[in-house]
Amino acid sequence: MPLLHSQPQPFLRASDNELRTKFRALRALEDVADLLEIQPRSLRWYLYVDKVRCQYKERSLPKSHGGTRRICVPPIPLRILQDKLLRILTLIYAAKPCVTGFVLGRSVANNANPHVCKQHVLTIDLDNFFPSIHFGRVRGILQSPPYGVAPPAASVLAQLACHDDGHLPQGAPTSPIVANMVCGPLDSAMLQMASNNRLTYTRYADDITLSTNLRTFPSDIVRQDEHDTCEVGVVLRDLLAEHGFTIREGKTRLRSRLRRQTVTGLVVNEVVNVRRSYVRQLRALIHSCSTVGLLPSGYCQELCIECA
Repeated sequence: MPLLHSQPQPFLRASDNELRTKFRALRALEDVADLLEIQPRSLRWYLYVDKVRCQYKERSLPKSHGGTRRICVPPIPLRILQDKLLRILTLIYAAKPCVTGFVLGRSVANNANPHVCKQHVLTIDLDNFFPSIHFGRVRGILQSPPYGVAPPAASVLAQLACHDDGHLPQGAPTSPIVANMVCGPLDSAMLQMASNNRLTYTRYADDITLSTNLRTFPSDIVRQDEHDTCEVGVVLRDLLAEHGFTIREGKTRLRSRLRRQTVTGLVVNEVVNVRRSYVRQLRALIHSCSTVGLLPSGYCQELCIECA
């Protein structure tokens, strides 16, 4: 039986138009194999027989504000298939303007710009973003419009994108775009809610931002007491729950324009800008490099944390 990982796979030979046509016609495993330009028996062997060599390597990375992040690195043969699938999904997936993370040509600056000079800016984080997206959700979104992949082929694509534990792995090349695809219905619902309440909405991965020029933020979206403690309203909480997400407690912030408003690390009170503390640290870092030639121990890491 020929093994998929016996030698590196070549880059996809089909043109972009051919890849789009093949994707729309996906019905079975054989069609997926043709799309990825490998033999069906090799794909079948890899997915269902050779489980040992397709195990992810896991490691933990510290988060800037405490805790750790689980990183799952795919083995080389699986990475080859995921890289191919990533190219194909990039041709198929059309990101809404409100989606600014994991989209070519968009950045944190694009995420922050719509919220400049607003009376109130609300930022929330989604809890366990990648782990909350499981195999069933990936398969379901592939079967739904506008993708319309037949169930057998959708199952194969979902198996390629998901970890053995059934969830989307943070560290696989396909996970960011698949997460954005799964969040498509959420983005549509959030845009509708924002329009109904005269709000502006953007999402950068698991960071959600809502802003408004109303004198007060709608109380059914969020409430803030005199101690600056925010309580997410039932409308927003239920909407997120309906689409399979929960809010990370302790990370919700509501700021008026009388205070510093930040969106994905950038200040948006008047123009999109970085924090003054970051500028001072960066100036000191450049000075150290030009005069001493060596960075102070841990300084660069602290600078990155400040930026985040």
